[in-house]
Parts: sequence; C-alpha cells; structure tokens
Amino acid sequence: LIAIAGGVPDALAEFARISTLKIDIRQNLPNAEVLAALTRARFYLLFSDHEGMSMSTVEAVQAGCVAVVRRVGEIPR
Repeated sequence: LIAIAGGVPDALAEFARISTLKIDIRQNLPNAEVLAALTRARFYLLFSDHEGMSMSTVEAVQAGCVAVVRRVGEIPR
C-alpha cells in the first residue's frame, strides 16, 4: 500500500501500472485507515525531502513498523 496526501505523481502511477508487484495507491486516507494499514504493515517508508519525524512516522513506530526515513527535519537531532 502506498498512501499519499495529495496527487499521485505520474511516474509512480506509471510504475504501479507496469510493475509485476501488486501496488495499491490510495490518496488522502482518513487517519483511522492509515492507522489500520500501519498495524498490518512491517515497514514504513517516508520519502519526504523536508519531513523526517512526522506524526505518521511516530504512529508507524507505535504500530510496530520499522521506519525508514531520510535524514531530514528533526531526524538528525
């Protein structure tokens, strides 16, 4: 599952279309659905160039996911 706030980048939509992986892209999910998805997941990936320790990162860790984030925002501290 790829959860996105906002629009789906064209490159991601194309990758999902041609990939042999089963990729479910969802936009603007309510918080309860995000939390439910996190409890079923093992990993949480955040690719933001600006936000490292986001609220969803905290929620992912609380749900037991291994969080993989970039060294941006508050993460280096």
